[in-house]
Amino acid sequence: MIVNKKTNAVITEHYKNLANPFAQGIGLMLQKPKPVLFSFSFPRREMITMFMVFYPLDLIFLDDKKKVIELKEHLKPFRNYLPQNKFQYLLEMPSGTIKRKKIKIGDVWKF
Repeated sequence: MIVNKKTNAVITEHYKNLANPFAQGIGLMLQKPKPVLFSFSFPRREMITMFMVFYPLDLIFLDDKKKVIELKEHLKPFRNYLPQNKFQYLLEMPSGTIKRKKIKIGDVWKF
């Protein structure tokens, strides 16, 4: 479960944690929409690609303290996105989640 520590709001009850490079490379390619958390061993800034993902996603970038540092709403299929900041965690959620859950930069999460 992922919870916003500031509001105690549940962001998602279930998610898939991708912690190894092979699983991260595949991500949500050719899969149905579901919450996916990418966990990296150190902060990084790298291109996010929607290759072979057939639906839009919301992207939530978090630092090493699990603080939301960047948001990207409604990233369309077959597009790329280069975040402005280094991040250690990335949560990919169905499009509309950021607005529906009222996620804001500066929120701190626990998972």
